[in-house]
Amino acid sequence: MEGKILYKAILDTREIGLYVYFKEYHSIRETKCFYLCVEDWQLSLTELQQSKLLKRIHKTNSRFAFDTKEKALKHLRMLKEKQLTHIKRDKQKLERFLSNPETKEGLVKGSRSFVSSNFIFD
Repeated sequence: MEGKILYKAILDTREIGLYVYFKEYHSIRETKCFYLCVEDWQLSLTELQQSKLLKRIHKTNSRFAFDTKEKALKHLRMLKEKQLTHIKRDKQKLERFLSNPETKEGLVKGSRSFVSSNFIFD
């Protein structure tokens, strides 16, 4: 029986530009809830070597690898949108700090409204 193949989309920066590629994870064993997978280049390793490299991927609720390249790419896009949101917030925080060069220690002037609208503290 040939195992299931799962995909993870990766965004990479190369000399030629931004490059999207897919890592393939091959299921070599499975349990009721998980696929136990290795990357495609690890298929030729011995079973003992593979056992040290196994990736456990949930069958129905994975946020790591997906059964189609389309789902993997959709997930990558969602992750990068979230990442961009965090970057924008961090940029605002740094701009707020840098716009107050007189701050040596303590509260940065004008930062209270920024913090209360962007962060939640328990």
